Amino acid sequence: MKQRVVETVSENPHFYCRSMHALVCTAGWLFQFQTDRHTWNLYHIRDMPDGSRVYQCQLQSLRHVMCYQSMDTLASIFTAIGTVAVAILAIWGDRVKDYFLGPRLTLSLVSESGDLTRRANGVSVYYYHLRVTNGKRRLPAVAVRVIVQGMSKRAPSGTFVQRPLVYPLQLVWTPMEPGEVERTIVQNSTCDFGFLDETANEQAFHPAVLLVPNNFHGYVKTNQCVRFEVVATGQNVFSLKPTVFEVSWDGRWTQNQEEMKQHLVIRTVSSL
Repeated sequence: MKQRVVETVSENPHFYCRSMHALVCTAGWLFQFQTDRHTWNLYHIRDMPDGSRVYQCQLQSLRHVMCYQSMDTLASIFTAIGTVAVAILAIWGDRVKDYFLGPRLTLSLVSESGDLTRRANGVSVYYYHLRVTNGKRRLPAVAVRVIVQGMSKRAPSGTFVQRPLVYPLQLVWTPMEPGEVERTIVQNSTCDFGFLDETANEQAFHPAVLLVPNNFHGYVKTNQCVRFEVVATGQNVFSLKPTVFEVSWDGRWTQNQEEMKQHLVIRTVSSL
């Protein structure tokens, strides 16, 4: 019995992928795959009236078929991602925009030597201030508050032990308008960080918080050291991370500001 190859065809893989089901269901066909690094062959074996036995239809190379299938899969994945992204933007569009494009606020100490002034009763006092800077001036930061959200105090062993805060404590803006709690910041603004009186019943550095809890442990007395974790928040502000300021005082007081900054030291540290 003689054998001959009736037809060998190399066609577009799009046609074969769409026709696969029809080919498999054709009566009298034996559907056989041979796969190697380069080819994917479809064999139809059937006895022909003229004595021929083999009918071979050769597909495009396997690499081309797999490439088409991979591109189709990637298109489906990107379509799904796009659909989810549109849904997220429709619901939380403003917050997503503020997170990536909104104002960025940073905190820094205005002066290590503080600001020496006098109270109405004539008592000298040092005030220390923080500067709040908006890194994206074209986007004003709205409803900004400067919050003390954590605190730790140095123990006799030298390690720092976190002290509990019942609620976050807001620092006072300066100069402060009557009833002012929140502030819009275009470029920069200033808030009080704390103060130290020349004379007092219990002389200590007092953080300038708007409300003082009854169990507040943030006073810095003689030979004490306290760390304050401070963050600037706002309606459209997402600060990258809080800033930690360490305050230590050796108990000495002088009206010489350059000398005073050797006694009451405020510096930025990495963590509580």
